[in-house]
Amino acid sequence: MRFTTYKRWQLIDPRAEAELVALVRDEVAPLYALLPGCTGIGLERLCDRPVFLATQYWESREVNQAVLDSESYAHWLKRYEPTLSRWAWMMTFIDEWACESILP
Repeated sequence: MRFTTYKRWQLIDPRAEAELVALVRDEVAPLYALLPGCTGIGLERLCDRPVFLATQYWESREVNQAVLDSESYAHWLKRYEPTLSRWAWMMTFIDEWACESILP
């Protein structure tokens, strides 16, 4: 069953949207592509607002949890920290949720 995480973020400076897109395209997406079972990520902007949905798509909830619990994820996270730090300077966290697909 496919598993998707959603995190809603506010862009601190709306003029920095192009910088955000470049960060996701050039750094975030290639790093997430290294995680086994992660089938992709997404970034969507709410219409007419500097609010974004950052999504992660996984093969299943179980695969996601196994990856997060793995030693290799800890190493991956160390590599991801500089990118995460830049993200944190640009964005303010609002909320998050996760869903499992019920259709094949």
